[in-house]
Amino acid sequence: MIYWFLKTKFELNDMGTNIPTGFLFFIPLVNFYFIYQFTKAFTQKVLGDDSQTLAYFFLFSLLMPVGVILAQTKINSK
Repeated sequence: MIYWFLKTKFELNDMGTNIPTGFLFFIPLVNFYFIYQFTKAFTQKVLGDDSQTLAYFFLFSLLMPVGVILAQTKINSK
């Protein structure tokens, strides 16, 4: 899961987003900031709107495998 987050972060940053460094993923409580920024960039670039940012944030932070599977499905269909 960590590798997927970091690899996808680089891909999203190549698309023009500004997700902070992956080291934030390993710091307790600060990792929620990283996940939120990741989710915001994901919904902007892959889904095309910000309306689902909060829903994907909860999926990534609380139900990580489910969120990753749904996100990868959306990325693959794009």
